[in-house]
Amino acid sequence: MTQFTRKSFVALLVLILFSGVFMSASKPKVVKIQGTIHSYGNMPFNYPGIVTDKGAEYAVFGDNELKNKLLENQGYLIEFEGVVISKEENPVNALKNGSFEVVNWKVIK
Repeated sequence: MTQFTRKSFVALLVLILFSGVFMSASKPKVVKIQGTIHSYGNMPFNYPGIVTDKGAEYAVFGDNELKNKLLENQGYLIEFEGVVISKEENPVNALKNGSFEVVNWKVIK
C-alpha cells in the first residue's frame, strides 16, 4: 500500500468507529413508570394520558388500538415500560411532562 491509501484507510476506520459511538449513544432509554390513565381532549378526539403518583403527566404515544385499550383501563394502577419523549420532540399532544411511548404495560391493581 502506498502512503496515501494507508492514511485513507486509517481515516475511514476512525470515521466508522466514531459513527458507531454516536449511533449507540443516541438509543432511547427504556424506563418503567407506574400511574393511572386519564382521558384528555374532547370526544371523538380524546386521547389517554398517564398520571404518576408523583404528579407527572405524559400523553400516550402509540397506535389507536393501544390507546383504546388503555382508555378502557382507566382507574387501574398500571406499570408502563417505554421511552419518555420530551415536549420539544412531540409538542402536538404532549402533556405537562411530555409524551410516553409505551413498549409494554400491565395492570397492577
